[in-house]
Amino acid sequence: MKRLVLVGLAFLSLAAAAPAERVVVKVEPPPLVHEWVPPAPSPVHVWVPGRWHWGGERYAWVSGTYVPTPGHEWVPGHWDKGPDGWFWVEGHWRTL
Repeated sequence: MKRLVLVGLAFLSLAAAAPAERVVVKVEPPPLVHEWVPPAPSPVHVWVPGRWHWGGERYAWVSGTYVPTPGHEWVPGHWDKGPDGWFWVEGHWRTL
């Protein structure tokens, strides 16, 4: 289990380091959905909030979930407004 968590964290750090393609959307995202957050499955799990995902023609809600993160905290992603429209800023892990 410990090895699986370490492999997952390594993958996440590589994914976070890769430059993400910025997609600009002319339509403002809907308001955030207020989700019921269940109790964490363990002390090393953190809640990653849900978000609106742009699918090319419309937004779709992606529900939040718990993920194991020993030694890290989740910085949530968010939609931001630029001069050409709305764009998603990816969430990322910050080392504690």
